[in-house]
Amino acid sequence: MESITHVIKNPSGLRLITVTAVSSSYFLFNLVRSANEKRGLESIISAAIPLLLYLSLLIAAWYRARRSPTELTLIGNQILINGVTVDAEQIKVIYKRGYLWPLIGIKPYGARIVPLALCFHFVGDKDQGCSELAQWAARNNVKMVNKPFMRWI
Repeated sequence: MESITHVIKNPSGLRLITVTAVSSSYFLFNLVRSANEKRGLESIISAAIPLLLYLSLLIAAWYRARRSPTELTLIGNQILINGVTVDAEQIKVIYKRGYLWPLIGIKPYGARIVPLALCFHFVGDKDQGCSELAQWAARNNVKMVNKPFMRWI
């Protein structure tokens, strides 16, 4: 059985990192202002809790963007991605978003959004990777669409 392997990487999440950095700055400013004006514990806590949430989201997005590339392997009717084997029968749809740096999301049956482990972009020859994935999807009767999709982080 022939296997096709491509190097893949997690999406950079640059928009998410930018938005969370700006939001964190806003809540940090509010926290410092509340502490300096001695507004009370409730005011400080109401600024500190969102700040901690945004900072943890920022760290998670940064860590995910900085992870080293992994491999996507297409074997028969299975996809091996990030240590997860997914059968073609388990896949509801494969999304492709964008053209210059296409983002791929594999949505299994029963999932409302694309799981983190099944969202990636190709490193190197993106066109060849996308075309081989499209051929694999056509061979295995998996729907592949060009449209935006929801994903975690």
